[in-house]
Amino acid sequence: MKQLDGEWWHGSTEPLTEVKPFLHVGTIEQASMRGGRGCHLVRVGVAAGKVARRRDTGSWRLQDLQHLRSRGTGIIVYLNRYEGIPIEEFEAARAACRDIDALSDARFRKLLPSARDSLIILDEALATILA
Repeated sequence: MKQLDGEWWHGSTEPLTEVKPFLHVGTIEQASMRGGRGCHLVRVGVAAGKVARRRDTGSWRLQDLQHLRSRGTGIIVYLNRYEGIPIEEFEAARAACRDIDALSDARFRKLLPSARDSLIILDEALATILA
């Protein structure tokens, strides 16, 4: 199966031993930030599947994720508006723009160039633990 472009990582306080639905993966910087100090980092291979792009609103409702999964969506892609962005860059952007949450993804990415996409794996068959 064709792999999704990018190098994907998951960070958590416990070792990842199996892929379950709703697993979040992103850059190593995002995974490190999400997992916290001393977290377990694991590289995850992600196969191409039906992808839905969504806007990062800061949280994901389980009901919405389940609905997308029931419609055959295997992966959600979103511009991560928090993890992986250096605090200095974030603070400078917030000083330049009062409501950065209201920005479109394109404008957000321009203002915060280190912002990168993250994924939520809805179909666990599309992801494999690599390391």
